[in-house]
Amino acid sequence: MFAPSGPFAGVSYYDIINDLTDLFSYSQSDVAAAGWVYNIRTSNSGGLDGSSMQWPILVMRAAKDLWGLDTPAIVLDRTAAGFRALQNSSGTGNGGIGYRSNTQWLNGAKTGGALVCWNSVGLD
Repeated sequence: MFAPSGPFAGVSYYDIINDLTDLFSYSQSDVAAAGWVYNIRTSNSGGLDGSSMQWPILVMRAAKDLWGLDTPAIVLDRTAAGFRALQNSSGTGNGGIGYRSNTQWLNGAKTGGALVCWNSVGLD
């Protein structure tokens, strides 16, 4: 299938998604517990952000499930570690994923993104 119009007219969806997963991989933070913030145009885009980290993972998971496109293991492993760093797992915590820390703005949406990520790396 091909994009019907616009700047990607005639380009296959496979190629678009492949390029997008490459861009996400390139722009991930360059640390062991990595993620993305709001800038994907440069490498090492910043620190951890539980709200924006879920979107690249959802795209990468769909790319794998629908088109068989693999994401480099280091990207998934670093993201899994990033979500673990944002997880509120203290004695009084609820296990949810925070926004920029493991205590800030915990909710189900960010936690769902982490669950997809952890499942993608085999952590069920």
